[in-house]
Amino acid sequence: MRVISIASRIMHYAIADILTKEIVINDYNRFVFGALAPDMSRHDDGSYDIAHAGRIDELKGIKGIDWINFYNKYKDKILKDDFFLGYYVHLIIDAYWLKHIQNKFVRKYPKEQKSVLYTKGYRDMYNYNRILIDKYKLVNNMEAISNIEIEEVNAIDTEGYMREFEKDFENESDGNIKFEVYPYDETMLFIQNVCGYCIREINAIRENIPMGNPEEFFVEI
Repeated sequence: MRVISIASRIMHYAIADILTKEIVINDYNRFVFGALAPDMSRHDDGSYDIAHAGRIDELKGIKGIDWINFYNKYKDKILKDDFFLGYYVHLIIDAYWLKHIQNKFVRKYPKEQKSVLYTKGYRDMYNYNRILIDKYKLVNNMEAISNIEIEEVNAIDTEGYMREFEKDFENESDGNIKFEVYPYDETMLFIQNVCGYCIREINAIRENIPMGNPEEFFVEI
């Protein structure tokens, strides 16, 4: 299926950190680690789509990230273990990104042009790292956890992922950054809006009221 979404590690970390300041989270480390965990998967073996709860509807001609499927599978754990809640938040963030950012600035273009934009988009994400670290005063105080009982993520990827995460904090900016794909104002607005949406979804779980519909964030195949 290949659901491509490239919100960066630091962006996921920043949003998770913001959420811990807005809502009650019992275990900060398990929450933020969970909020990064889906990306400890790979594109080449198909585990990325599995880890991101990817779903395709051929009849409707749409595809996207179905966080409700993840919730239904782990609903007995999601309110007891903040790792699962963080993982749940990651799925919502990527679904929101796919619909409101990637669909707008990349996916609407022809295939050949999209390939170029994806590459430039990765550079944008790299350049956003230092901006987000400074803007939200992020520090690298996350520790890897080993007691993960989840089918979607292969724990052997954890060590390498953590090394890459550490490198993200070493990125220095010369202060003269030009974003080629994802505009600054749109990206900052995305962070603001997706934080609000995540809070609503978490409250919906905690209060046992209807949750959002993931298909609202699906895109055309």
